[in-house]
Amino acid sequence: MSIILGLADTDNAIIMSDGRVTRHKTGEIIGENCNKTHRFNEYVIVGYSGIKDVSECVIQEMMNLCRENIKTLNADEVTNNLCLKSQQVVESMSISVPAQMVIAGVDGSGKMTLNVFSKSQNFNISKYVPEPKGLSYVSLDPDSLTEKNMYRQFLADERFPVETRMRNYIKYVASIDETVNDTIFELSVKR
Repeated sequence: MSIILGLADTDNAIIMSDGRVTRHKTGEIIGENCNKTHRFNEYVIVGYSGIKDVSECVIQEMMNLCRENIKTLNADEVTNNLCLKSQQVVESMSISVPAQMVIAGVDGSGKMTLNVFSKSQNFNISKYVPEPKGLSYVSLDPDSLTEKNMYRQFLADERFPVETRMRNYIKYVASIDETVNDTIFELSVKR
């Protein structure tokens, strides 16, 4: 499994991921440098975990379908389309596969947002809009990570810039979970 982090304030959003890819059933490491983040346009970015080929296929198919208006899509439109397409693909497969994504960017009303969906949540979309002078954050952690508030604890350490805190969390998870490495990919957007 991977780790995908999202963080947003009212004007900016960041998505980070590790770079390790493992086989779904065996856990065998098959890649160390996989970028699990993607930029849709100037205002929307995505991070995914689950089966790499399935996630990348869903993203590429949506990009092809929306080629004409890709530059104008907002975070809500990208989220809704990716969620629907992910659900269709996963349900058409004969095996049970994990699928989850974090989408960050400007929504239809002009606000910065973090949107999340996953197969384990029946493809229901959760939307997080930061309050003024506040942060919204999400973490798609590997299943083996039992302490679910660790990301919050790392974010609370104000000795470091927020991007450093996010990187430190990924490095921490990589030190305790063999499905995650400390190769970090990140994208950001501004409102």
